[in-house]
Amino acid sequence: MTKLNPNAVWNDFKNAFCDALDEFDRETLLKSWQKGGRTPFYEHQLTPAIAAKLNLDRIVERFRCDYTFLDKRGIPHIFAESENNHETAGHEIDDLCCLAAPLKILFLSCDWQETERDKFLPMWCEAIRKRHAAVPLDCLYSIIVGEWDDDVHVQLSYFFTLIDANGNALDAGMHSAAQT
Repeated sequence: MTKLNPNAVWNDFKNAFCDALDEFDRETLLKSWQKGGRTPFYEHQLTPAIAAKLNLDRIVERFRCDYTFLDKRGIPHIFAESENNHETAGHEIDDLCCLAAPLKILFLSCDWQETERDKFLPMWCEAIRKRHAAVPLDCLYSIIVGEWDDDVHVQLSYFFTLIDANGNALDAGMHSAAQT
C-alpha cells in the first residue's frame, strides 16, 4: 500500500476545489452566501463536487467531523470542518488535530485578509504545533476562507492558508469566482 503524501493530497484537493467552484454560476454562489446558505452549499453542492473530482467518497458527520473524504478502502484522506463563526473555530482546530488523515481543512467565512487573519491564525498554528509535538502525525492543515466582496466588483474569493504539523503557516494563494 502506498503511503499518502500530504502535499500531493493538498494539491489534488486545491485543484478539485477550484475546478468545482468554477462550475457554479454566479446566482448559485450569491444565494449560498446569503444568511443560512453556506452550510447547505458546502454540504449538498461543493463538497460532493470536490469528492467526485477526487474520486473519493464523502461522508457527512463521521467521527463528529462535518466532512470525511475517503477512498474506496475506507481510508480517510481528508477531514473538513465548516464553521460560520471564526471566533469559535478554535474547537474545530482541536477536533481536526485529533483525527488521522494527511489533510485537514477548516472552511470559514469572514473578513479574513484585512482583519481576522492576524488575530486567529497564530493561535491556531500554536494549537497545531503543541498537539503534534506530543503526538506526531505527517499531515497538513488548510484554512480556506471565503469572502464576498461587493465594494469594487461582485466576486467571491477564497483564500488558502496551509499549515504544517509544526504550526508553520504558508500563504497558499487564493481563487476568485462569480465575478461580474
